[in-house]
Amino acid sequence: MTAATTVLQDDGKASWQLNKQLVTKFIYGSFVFSLVLQAVASLAQILHLYQNHRPGLTFLDYVMDWSSMALSLVGIVTMLFYFIIFKRHGVAKVWKWACAGEMADKPLWVRSARFYSAWTLFWLLGTYLLMVVGTTGTSNMVIMAQYLLDSALCVALGLLLLKVSSWPRRHLACFVFCAAALLVDLLILEKILFVLRFAPALPRIPSNEEIFKLAEHQNFDTSRVRTLNITNAFYASSIFSEIIVIGGPLLALNGPDQTVAIMAHELGHRANRHNLKRMGMDLITETLCNAALFYFVIPNAEIFSLFGFESEPVIAALPIMDIFRGVASTLFQPVYMALSISHEYEADAYAVKLGHGKGLKEFFGALGENRTASKIFEYVFLSHPSNEHRVEAANALMNEKSA
Repeated sequence: MTAATTVLQDDGKASWQLNKQLVTKFIYGSFVFSLVLQAVASLAQILHLYQNHRPGLTFLDYVMDWSSMALSLVGIVTMLFYFIIFKRHGVAKVWKWACAGEMADKPLWVRSARFYSAWTLFWLLGTYLLMVVGTTGTSNMVIMAQYLLDSALCVALGLLLLKVSSWPRRHLACFVFCAAALLVDLLILEKILFVLRFAPALPRIPSNEEIFKLAEHQNFDTSRVRTLNITNAFYASSIFSEIIVIGGPLLALNGPDQTVAIMAHELGHRANRHNLKRMGMDLITETLCNAALFYFVIPNAEIFSLFGFESEPVIAALPIMDIFRGVASTLFQPVYMALSISHEYEADAYAVKLGHGKGLKEFFGALGENRTASKIFEYVFLSHPSNEHRVEAANALMNEKSA
């Protein structure tokens, strides 16, 4: 195998070689484990829906109950997607396309930029298409602008990897790249908060007055309460900024007691620092994955060969790590979901503590989607507990409070 560049020639003691058999076992084992786990969770959900079907529900209610099963199909398709790219040498095919024709005589950084631009646009497309669903007009344009900007930042990071990989000291190259990757992640996060500042401010009208009073009582800047045309509400924060967005449809379909309970829930995320905890975990995971590039992937010709490469283009280490990370995420998905679900329960508990348990229960009781779910289905597929379980938890907290 001919190397495309000279890669990290230091003292030779900093890499631990992985062989083809170990990597293949990891990918196949993860694939089988994920499919079995998702199948068990789906069967548990089917059984749960049959057992909990209540008479008097409309056809639409019945459809909404079963719509959650679409999540199991998404999970299975996602895992198949990773497996097919690995099995069919998808990354190597993109590299061959990037080097075809007139590009064959171009400098390595030009071919690398073309390759990683195509890969990044493809890899991020699914995430941003999901964001576009449910938004219209200007919001879609903003989301697509973010998609292109994030792709450009990723390509710049890829070209930095190409540069530092030729440095004689592996540890220094790893440190510089990991630091740059952290900076890019923080910039993307701040960019999201910056864009949200242009969302319409929540109008201070009588029906919203309790929301503003609660925000002021919790020392939250009311100018940072925004609204969008989404059927959702969320609290977003970064190191330097924070914002709460409450969807217009939620305000239109719910009364003051329910909307102030939604606000109390989002303030619960703020009080418990859930966003910062999740951000810290994501950044640590990102750093570990980037360090693995330098000590497991780039120095290992067998890994490039396993993914269909006849040479070792350094830039290809990033898509290879994307595949590893995607496969590993399916293994640890129940852990991430459990953490997210625990955060939701904590935010609900905070709303109950502030005296908005009744409004919270009424809000969850009126929601049609995600009405009921088995525990195993929640921890495999759902980032939020089912409404049924949230109402039960709120009742228990309210009973403790009144005892």
